[in-house]
Amino acid sequence: MKIRKNWLLLGMGILGVLLLTVAACTTFTNQRASALKLPVPVEGAQYVGNEACADCHDELVARFSGSIHDRIMAAETAIGMQGCETC
Repeated sequence: MKIRKNWLLLGMGILGVLLLTVAACTTFTNQRASALKLPVPVEGAQYVGNEACADCHDELVARFSGSIHDRIMAAETAIGMQGCETC
């Protein structure tokens, strides 16, 4: 009887770990999918360039200039990023 109880407890433990693993993987997949969604374009909105932002945000432009993000944005990309607001 004791051996059967031990096997039952072991089986329940394994089932619990399996359920937690599946739940964690499902949650991670949903978070990753939502993180990859692109913003909905606003009708009539056009890209105005970094210079338009720099007129009001001098301190941000100074910190952004030369940073790793600035160097990455300077490289051509296949997804057509325009300016710092796209990331």
